[in-house]
Amino acid sequence: MTPRPPDAEGLLASLVLAPGTFPRNRFFSMYRDRGLALARARAAELRGVVRAILGARGEAELVSGADTEGGRRVVVRVPRLGLTWTSELSAFERDVVDVAVSVGRREAPPAGAKARVDDALARLAPGA
Repeated sequence: MTPRPPDAEGLLASLVLAPGTFPRNRFFSMYRDRGLALARARAAELRGVVRAILGARGEAELVSGADTEGGRRVVVRVPRLGLTWTSELSAFERDVVDVAVSVGRREAPPAGAKARVDDALARLAPGA
């Protein structure tokens, strides 16, 4: 019996909040799935957005975070490199970023965002 691949939203949330939770040597088959590869890449980008919002290491700064219909457009600048990037977040990605930023600031995350992220993480459990 082939194991069912993990839920992409759950994987995304997991890899933003706890990046080391799915190491390649234990979850090798997951690394061959194209959809999950996209979730892993997106998680890396979202971790960069979270670092910028939190001001980690002073390398990046949040220029703006305008709400869009159902999501958020985030503009981040890295002055040292002369780099500016824009990221369009879906509603779920916005929830994940909001929860990660709240955790980083040691604040209570928005209740709705936390509930949606917790639901996605619960889908990673075996038999979910």
